[in-house]
Amino acid sequence: MEIENKKSEILSFLNAGSLFNNEGGIYAWLSNDNGPSFLYSEISGYFLTLTSFLYSVGDLNEDDPAFKQAHKTCNWLLNSMLTENGSFIDRVTHNELGSRTFFFDDFMIIQGLLNYSSQIEDKELTEKTLVLLKKLSLFWRDDEDYNSLKNLKGENLDSQETWSTTVGPHHLKGVLPLLKAYHLTKDPFYKEEAYRLKDFILKNFLKDGLLESEAGSIHSHPLLYALEGMITFYNEFPEEDLKKLILVNFKSLSSKIIKGSIPRYKKEGEMNHSPRLDIYFQYLRVESLINHLDIAKLECKKKMIIENIEEYYNKDSYLFGADGLGKDINHRTSWINFMALQYYASLDKDKSLLLRYLV
Repeated sequence: MEIENKKSEILSFLNAGSLFNNEGGIYAWLSNDNGPSFLYSEISGYFLTLTSFLYSVGDLNEDDPAFKQAHKTCNWLLNSMLTENGSFIDRVTHNELGSRTFFFDDFMIIQGLLNYSSQIEDKELTEKTLVLLKKLSLFWRDDEDYNSLKNLKGENLDSQETWSTTVGPHHLKGVLPLLKAYHLTKDPFYKEEAYRLKDFILKNFLKDGLLESEAGSIHSHPLLYALEGMITFYNEFPEEDLKKLILVNFKSLSSKIIKGSIPRYKKEGEMNHSPRLDIYFQYLRVESLINHLDIAKLECKKKMIIENIEEYYNKDSYLFGADGLGKDINHRTSWINFMALQYYASLDKDKSLLLRYLV
């Protein structure tokens, strides 16, 4: 199928509103059996960034349902999900509020709010979001250390259960709202916090030049989050050492692609190629940005990769892929379709807009 057709179809799927809750939240996925899943705060932040991007490249206008939903999403996040400590409750399941907040989720929500408020030129919302970002920057670190997960009282719940419940390379994407805030205000606080976060992650999770999510293992999803953060940082502050790290880590992942299949993770020397499609569209966007910034001139693997995941395209949207054991997961996942739509919409557009509004 032509890529232009996919872009149009996924955009129609988005505007159809099946991922939208009337209160403003965005559902994590749609299941063929059980309908919509939980409302996901992190992904609602991504949605604000996506709509800002689509509006900036001319693929969305003010009359489109997705643009109108963005206003509701913004209000839902600030009025229903915001805690007293400035952090955002992670989800709502069957009208029941979640009990946890995440560093990563908070920073992706702030990124969405900053992008949205800047796009509609709402200075009051921008200022409110900047105040929240300062508060969260201090809330999530203890002196030089960082936390990943807390309860609603602000007590640390970090655990080694999975890479997402502890501090790791994926937190490097947290520099995006900090650099956005610095770009908007030139307040040195945001620049210093971006450097602090970057330096902490690189100091603690680099082994032989590669970013590890767990000792001896590299997970592609958080690694690509880290690369998104490093590329955004490099765009603002081009440092040669950072450029080398970007290339070493990206080329290491790229070298493990087999006939368009991107590995899910490498653990104790073993490769797992069970597909999860967010990895694929993260990879394609990162590849595009590395070429755009002249970090390197990479051979584009777009055709091979997209053909490899064609079986997971269902009429107008992508399915998740499979679990770690290779069993298909057939729900239509919101953030995967956000990333896919952004990638397809960016192909013939100014890549600086992709950098500005990276989902």
